[in-house]
Amino acid sequence: MKEVNLFLGKKPLIKNNNMPKFEKSTGFKMKGFKYPGKSPMKQKAKNIPGEDTDVIKTDKKGNEFSLAMYDMDSGINKGDTLFVSPSIPRSDGYVQGGDYKAEETEGSKKRKKGPKSYNLKEK
Repeated sequence: MKEVNLFLGKKPLIKNNNMPKFEKSTGFKMKGFKYPGKSPMKQKAKNIPGEDTDVIKTDKKGNEFSLAMYDMDSGINKGDTLFVSPSIPRSDGYVQGGDYKAEETEGSKKRKKGPKSYNLKEK
């Protein structure tokens, strides 16, 4: 293996302060393209349409919940639990149509596998 000498005379060829300056990122990169804002994987609040939820049921503790009926682009999977707050409009035992914000519950964040649970809130 050949040894490379980085010194010519008294001055080194590479100086630490001559590193190129990079612009500060304003978004995230995916496959080389820049996108403004946050990555979809790092967003805490996820969106779900009310039409994609099942019948509202009540658990043993008295909390009302619904299940997601489909896999969604926002990361919510079929069978995930959606806890319905009292302020969410309902019709005939279902969550009324419209877009809602779903935030993951603390207990669900600790779980690595299995279905997740979310709190539904109005946008």
